[in-house]
Amino acid sequence: MAHKIDAALFDMDGLMFDTQRLWDKAWKQAGQACGVTMGEKQIAPLRGRSMSDCRIAFEKNVGPGEVFDRCQQLADRLVREWMEGDVPMKPGLVPLLEYLKRTGRSIAVVSSTEHRLVQALLERAGIRSFFSAVVCGDMVQHSKPAPDIYLLGAQKVAVPPAHCMVLEDSENGARAGIAAGCPTVIVPDIAPVAQQVKASAWAVADSLSDVIELMENI
Repeated sequence: MAHKIDAALFDMDGLMFDTQRLWDKAWKQAGQACGVTMGEKQIAPLRGRSMSDCRIAFEKNVGPGEVFDRCQQLADRLVREWMEGDVPMKPGLVPLLEYLKRTGRSIAVVSSTEHRLVQALLERAGIRSFFSAVVCGDMVQHSKPAPDIYLLGAQKVAVPPAHCMVLEDSENGARAGIAAGCPTVIVPDIAPVAQQVKASAWAVADSLSDVIELMENI
């Protein structure tokens, strides 16, 4: 199915930056410090979710809310410390941003991550100027996989969802983009994405480098 793409909505962790591995490592270390198990089974439901939804998933799979508060604060501190170092951008990110800007598309970040972390990382990477809007999980009531955050992203760039390409690495994020009615491109990172979600996406790309060719072939 062909789509007219007038805007691109980018997830951040695991899609633009190799930060999902930092969060996974931080949750594991925080779990050890707090005396709870934080393996793949416990971490997977937290990926791409808002703080409130992470808390619900943690209480369901790991332990009570007061333990979540301790773990989350420690994980957040660890990630902030690690982000002071070099957080690599994903291959093909800058050429894709330059292509989208050159071809007149609006670009926004749509991330469940806390707003100040997103802004700080974009500034340090020197790419903040590419984005006309930054939409974060604390700006909507329901986080991914609900469509709210991508509907707000489309609103912020003043482009109908059907003409906003969503770029996502996670299953929760892809579900959100698809539910919002956006042509969604999945660029898998750490966690596998279910086949039925891939089948509902506009495309699955090996890397961001492949997205330019995808758009050129529309």
